[in-house]
Amino acid sequence: MIFMKWKYLVVMFLCFILGGYLILSFLSQFYTSMSRDSIIDNLNASERFNDFFELNDTPFFRRVPVDRPFSPQIYLDLVSGIMFIVAGLTIWYLIREEEISLLKDQMADIFLLPEEKSILGELKKSKGEMTQKDLVNKTGLSKVKIHRTLNKLEKKGVIKRAPYGMTKKIVMAK
Repeated sequence: MIFMKWKYLVVMFLCFILGGYLILSFLSQFYTSMSRDSIIDNLNASERFNDFFELNDTPFFRRVPVDRPFSPQIYLDLVSGIMFIVAGLTIWYLIREEEISLLKDQMADIFLLPEEKSILGELKKSKGEMTQKDLVNKTGLSKVKIHRTLNKLEKKGVIKRAPYGMTKKIVMAK
């Protein structure tokens, strides 16, 4: 279990690193291609000096039409980076979900009374659903004790009860 968690953590961090790198690569390539000025014409220094002080229509820096921002490679970096970030977040969510469920089980063991633990144990054995009558038979507790304990568990949000014929069906809350 712990080994699997470490593998997931390594894959998650690699997804974040690779996704971040690809997004930064996209931003770098896009910025340089959009702000790139053309190389100054092959003019010698005296011609540039004369062009600078003459009022003609030829600008000192000439902007070249850029075809590079429309390159599929740049956008592939962006899409791949976003996909890796989403994959990392998904793995993080799954790991946290597993940790939260384990933490809930541990907290339940600490804060529940012995009768509540026995009822929840029987519910877990029966895949989370059981009638109140079956709980009385399997736990050996009296009907009144089961009823009062179920009221406490329902107030805590651990279980839910629904009418089921002459008895009630007990379902563990998620």
